[in-house]
Amino acid sequence: MPGLVIVAGQDIEVVVSDDGQAPMDAQPGVGWQSTCDRAMELGGTCRFATDPKTGGLVVRALLPGRVPSPPPARGW
Repeated sequence: MPGLVIVAGQDIEVVVSDDGQAPMDAQPGVGWQSTCDRAMELGGTCRFATDPKTGGLVVRALLPGRVPSPPPARGW
């Protein structure tokens, strides 16, 4: 499964995986952290895991379908 987007109600789930071998010593880094930070900024979640069937990497993000609008800018 290279990629999948599921819309359920107002939530959006994005799942991306590869069928390669995830490095055993893989540690969250800037890319992984940035991805999760962006999901959290939108009110969502993000997880990275190893697929037990293929050994590949799976990235799963759950995002709200509606993102709150930022407050209007205050001008002079």
